[in-house]
Amino acid sequence: MTLASGSGGNNDQVTEAVGVTPAAMSVPAVEGRARSMLRSGSWRYVPGVTARDGTLHVARTGLATLLTSPEDQKTQPPTYQPNPPVVLAGPHVALARGSDVRIAAGLEDIRGTATVSFMSGPNRRFDERVEHQAGIDVSVTRSVATLTIWSDEDREPRRVRMELDGPRTSDVQITLRQRNGRLTVSVDGQPFPVQRQVFGRQAWFGMSAEKSFVISSLDASPLRGTRLRVEDMARDPFAGVTPSRTGLASVAAAHGRGDKRIGTAVDLAQLLANPRYARYVIRNFNEIQTETMAKFQALQPRRGEFQFAELDALVAFAERHDLDVQGHALVFGEAYPRWLHRAMGKASKDEALAIMRRHITEVVRRYDGHHGHGLIQRWDVVNEPFDPDHWGRLNKDTIWYRAIGESYIEEAFEAARAANPDGEFGLNDWSIETDRDRRQAVIDLLRRMPQGTVDYVGLQAHFDEDTLDDDAVMEAILGGGLPRIFQEFAGLGVEVRVSEASVARNGDAHAQAAVYARLLGACLRSANCIGFNMWGATSNEWYFTTTPDRGIGDDAPTTQSGDGPIVERPAMQAMRRAAAG
Repeated sequence: MTLASGSGGNNDQVTEAVGVTPAAMSVPAVEGRARSMLRSGSWRYVPGVTARDGTLHVARTGLATLLTSPEDQKTQPPTYQPNPPVVLAGPHVALARGSDVRIAAGLEDIRGTATVSFMSGPNRRFDERVEHQAGIDVSVTRSVATLTIWSDEDREPRRVRMELDGPRTSDVQITLRQRNGRLTVSVDGQPFPVQRQVFGRQAWFGMSAEKSFVISSLDASPLRGTRLRVEDMARDPFAGVTPSRTGLASVAAAHGRGDKRIGTAVDLAQLLANPRYARYVIRNFNEIQTETMAKFQALQPRRGEFQFAELDALVAFAERHDLDVQGHALVFGEAYPRWLHRAMGKASKDEALAIMRRHITEVVRRYDGHHGHGLIQRWDVVNEPFDPDHWGRLNKDTIWYRAIGESYIEEAFEAARAANPDGEFGLNDWSIETDRDRRQAVIDLLRRMPQGTVDYVGLQAHFDEDTLDDDAVMEAILGGGLPRIFQEFAGLGVEVRVSEASVARNGDAHAQAAVYARLLGACLRSANCIGFNMWGATSNEWYFTTTPDRGIGDDAPTTQSGDGPIVERPAMQAMRRAAAG
């Protein structure tokens, strides 16, 4: 057997002989009863996976996250980071009284490359990147197995290539054994000591295929004194959690504003892997907004092949807890898949329109409340159509504008309304609430379209450090200018919502609290404002829009370290007072 190890890069390998001594596997640990993941939970919410006759059939999804910024795309082609499926709303392993565990997976009928991921927790996902948790990806292609080893300390993984002995078939057995703080991975009995611990209190799984393969078994066994249980997140682990009387939505409802939607953007991974955060969301809000899960690259990563599993799971979670879902976003100049970039570059206007209309129709109709997949009543149809540098005009550098022209905006709304005549459809952008040129450009656009095309305008309300240092902006916001802005849109027959509020602390927690309270209070007191939504209700390793301090941002009204207790900042208390005012 030959082992070669390397680090960094995509497929670059640094050849290095690695000896494996018999002692590495010489002392067997006492093994407890094996638990079958295939029989212990639901797999319906995993992209690319179909459960059939006690096995899992894994197909290629092509899921990837666009890394290149719109500015960079003017001079270079877009680059992507793979974002393979992880079992979120399904089974994972919880460990107690130790972390010694054995996990075994049987793979059959491998076509192309088969990859199974064994992770300490689900990856953190953002608009423009994916941050890996500690774990091991085991990829098998014919007679070669490749280990990709992720750690919490290193940004780039270590890669190890293993030549497999003996005649090869399309079947393989993968075994992981973590004992005494060290993990050994074996592929068809050939071991490689990883020399570090991967699993702590949990073990999560993922699977992705170059073409396809079958998982015939996936079992977990505790070793020595470790206790092991299987948690199926497709079943409701928060069934007993109800809204709190001191939650923001409850306080607003108690003071006659129960019609207002108050919520936060969420990711399914964060909700299901962070129980304190999930309980906090249920207790405080009556709405959740899709952060990345409903964007084009997540729902149609390959042309004509939609991946709805995770969004289905989020909608099901919301319905169980009486939460509305705000869909974000159908048409966007970012967060699109590679195939769309290529297709739009050579498409005629009619071809580009057909692509856009099909996507909007498939997505909106699926969640119209009549097709068995739940309801998303309100959608951000067009997101950030205005120029980031010239705030008074549309962005002509997006793939949509270049292929279709300005009419793509009206066409998108027409497609959404045709798919669900009862839906509510909006346009969403930043700095509308702080910049007069941007706001006037939005108003002019609305006037150019037939009345009733746009139901609402989303005011993102991102207040970073520079915005908070702008005295004119602060005077306009804190001086009571928001109701006048809301009224400008009311005069056009268009409602508003504060759609992605985030306010940097900027060294002054009381100033942060004042802005948050003014945003919420102005919306609650305005008949034309339908709701208030934050771009993350707590600052932790998952959510931040300002420069983080040790991985934790400072722009949310609460903070959390890891999955520990959620601590309120003065901003949360100020918003509670605003909800009661």
